[in-house]
Amino acid sequence: MELKYRSEIDGLRALAVLPVILFHAGFSTFSGGFVGVDVFFVISGYLITSIIVKDLEAGTFSFRDFYARRARRILPALFLVLACCIPFAWLWAMPKDLATFSASVVSVCLFASNFIFWQQSGYFDTAAELKPLLHTWSLAVEEQYYIIFPMALLLAWRLGRRKVIWAIALVSLLSMALSEYASRHDPSANFYMLPTRAWELMAGALCAFAIIRQSILRDNLLACAGLAAIAVSVFAYDKTIAFPSLYALLPVLGTCATVLFARQGTLAASFLSLKPVVGIGLISYSAYLWHQPLFAFARIHSLAKPTWQLMLSLALASLVLAYLSWRFLEVPARRGSAGSMASRHTVLSILGLFTAVFIAVGAAGYINKGFPERLSNSGLDYTNYDKKTIFREGICFIQPEQTYIDFSPTCAPDSNSDLTFIWGDSHAAALSFGLRSTMANVYQLTAGGCPPIKDEIFERNLNCRDINDYVLKIVSEKQPARLIMHAVWNRHRNFSDHLERTIEFVKKISPNTKIILVGGVPQWAPDLPTFAWHSGVIVNKSLKLLNPDIDSIRILDNKLKVIADRQGISFFSMTEHLCDGDLCQITAPSGDGWELIAWDYGHSTGAGSLYMAKMIANEYH
Repeated sequence: MELKYRSEIDGLRALAVLPVILFHAGFSTFSGGFVGVDVFFVISGYLITSIIVKDLEAGTFSFRDFYARRARRILPALFLVLACCIPFAWLWAMPKDLATFSASVVSVCLFASNFIFWQQSGYFDTAAELKPLLHTWSLAVEEQYYIIFPMALLLAWRLGRRKVIWAIALVSLLSMALSEYASRHDPSANFYMLPTRAWELMAGALCAFAIIRQSILRDNLLACAGLAAIAVSVFAYDKTIAFPSLYALLPVLGTCATVLFARQGTLAASFLSLKPVVGIGLISYSAYLWHQPLFAFARIHSLAKPTWQLMLSLALASLVLAYLSWRFLEVPARRGSAGSMASRHTVLSILGLFTAVFIAVGAAGYINKGFPERLSNSGLDYTNYDKKTIFREGICFIQPEQTYIDFSPTCAPDSNSDLTFIWGDSHAAALSFGLRSTMANVYQLTAGGCPPIKDEIFERNLNCRDINDYVLKIVSEKQPARLIMHAVWNRHRNFSDHLERTIEFVKKISPNTKIILVGGVPQWAPDLPTFAWHSGVIVNKSLKLLNPDIDSIRILDNKLKVIADRQGISFFSMTEHLCDGDLCQITAPSGDGWELIAWDYGHSTGAGSLYMAKMIANEYH
């Protein structure tokens, strides 16, 4: 049974998709644009529940018809985007990234991509903005919800409408409480998984049960307040907040208020029903599908950070592509009336065939590890590289969700004489491999996303403070000869004051320790292997390439040097040793050959770690 069309709901979809697109395009004004997904969840929960309830009340509900409608609604545009992404991934993606992309293709077809991206979301994974299909996690969450929710609703329906509402409200509250807990203890699972997102869809479901008498004054106030709540979250939130959590209440309740009270005759409904706004809302699903691949491939292929002009052009292009796919694919597939798609059975059969084809293509890319032979003429080879061996991941390089008690006793050397401590984040962990191979008695205490800074609290890495306090405790006990402090400093805002106080504290607790502050490494976008590949170089000798972003690292180096001079400690500049002007070293000796100095945007390979560690050891050992 069809619901009465509400143009204001399509307008609300437009207000959901535009902030998401502009956020992913990198426009800082829309720093909380990611909440658009939460708005979509509420809308989806409201609409689907309304449809199911009407069918249940009429006695016409059918699982076959329900899932057939979902397939015709979701799959045609999704498969078009997949088909367009695969050739560009083949041409431009590195083997490890093509393998990851291939796995995501399979998971997208199975509506399980949220599991894949959850598993890939560790600190070393390819940056989120470089994943063409990352945004499909939200489709997976929705479809998983719509496997469970209709069945649960059908079973509970015999208990009566009132009890169903209370049951939904109770499960919603439990999901929200779990989200708040997980936001602090497992942020990645909290972001991607259904149990911590279900309450947002259920908030929309509860709206579908609401029966509210019309009151123009009240409806105007509450609908405008709802739109204001969404706007505040879009412009005031940013990636540093724990999300979703209780913070998500603002956009979720704002959407609920808009859905419930933005009725015909209100100012909010008049705005949301404007033709341009409704038009964007109608194509919002396709726009959501197109924008992320366009942005991701632009970043993958570019040897410099894409300009805002390019990203804005791609944002507009996503709307143009969205209109075309909506007009010529989405609408005919849903109506089942367009030439060869004349019957529903034909549409579903075609969709089933495409599902099998995409799963086979994705499986081939994953099983063949991204077809590394595509790079055979470039000298790039990662088949003999083991990240875990270099970083000692989970032993002396722990993640911020772990605690200091997770450090293995093997992190400490056998001897306490002439100790060298390496303290910092993942870049310090990478450097530790070379230090341990070059110097005796190296003690590695590193944690992902945790710079060597005392007393600073990182909202997303809540254990960093305790981890760093533990490191300082060991420094006080062991009195090392050297303490090397290293991090990717440009990823931590306003570190200067905390860093200076940290150095003062170390000098107090271990006065004879030589403190060596190591500056940031050159960084490459989107990553060094891709940069080298797209630059057309052959990795078989000592090579330097123009680094477009080296000035930003030098600015931070100058700040670090000022701190070091003021504190009377040593400062080692990686850029001075690796770069000549804007040309920076990209290779390091490896056995009888050469290897790239970094395996992603800046984390060093084994050869790169040895190369840099020897420079430090020659100066300070």
